Amino acid sequence: MTERAEHRQFQLKSPHHGVNIRATPQHARQTIFTPYRGSKYFKSRLKLLILGESHYDWPDRKVTVAETTATTIGKSRFHGHIRNLLGGGADFWDGVAFYNYVQCFAGDAARQRPTPEMWGRSHLAFGEVLKDLKPQRILVLGKTTWLAMAGEPQDYPGCLPVAEKRFSLGPCFSKKVPVAAKHAYWYPTASGKYALTAAVYHPAYPHGFSQPENKRVAKRLMDRRSGTVGPEDRERTAGRRTGKR
Repeated sequence: MTERAEHRQFQLKSPHHGVNIRATPQHARQTIFTPYRGSKYFKSRLKLLILGESHYDWPDRKVTVAETTATTIGKSRFHGHIRNLLGGGADFWDGVAFYNYVQCFAGDAARQRPTPEMWGRSHLAFGEVLKDLKPQRILVLGKTTWLAMAGEPQDYPGCLPVAEKRFSLGPCFSKKVPVAAKHAYWYPTASGKYALTAAVYHPAYPHGFSQPENKRVAKRLMDRRSGTVGPEDRERTAGRRTGKR
């Protein structure tokens, strides 16, 4: 165990250090916004979960809070940018899932950001979504979400996210982030199953999102040769360890 790739434990260095992420009762369902799941998601070549940051409310909203995610998918320039990044066609959203990490409205207008408390209250819901959707790939949108994602030992008892150091997120994205946040990870989704997880610039940051390395990261993430099983199985199959020596 100690010789394998390092576990993800850089959350303590995130902008939200000090939030009591264990304050939410664990006996109740924590997912507030029902994730969007395309009609062909479970039949996809690789089950991809796209992970955004947060929702903002709007005055004339005519759907329930739970329905917010599903009813907004594919209707904005934001979603068009994601589809183009991944080279999808008109039916792109039929084959993927989408979920915003923060499980409350960040505000009532675009560009209002979640508070540290909002991030902290959302980690349990993320675990629920991983178990429900069992993705094989996770594309994280934005540095803030990437740094704030749950990754502490208490979030994944006995089964922490595991570093994939051979998958760099690129020199531009990796500026001013902890060393442990510069590469992809395998996130546990079910017993013995993992999702290869990588981050790109958020579409709301055009200068970063247009960087060539965004395309490179997205393309590599969706390459089946990267594997569809957990790091332990990959090591066993290859007959060697994949992490630090």
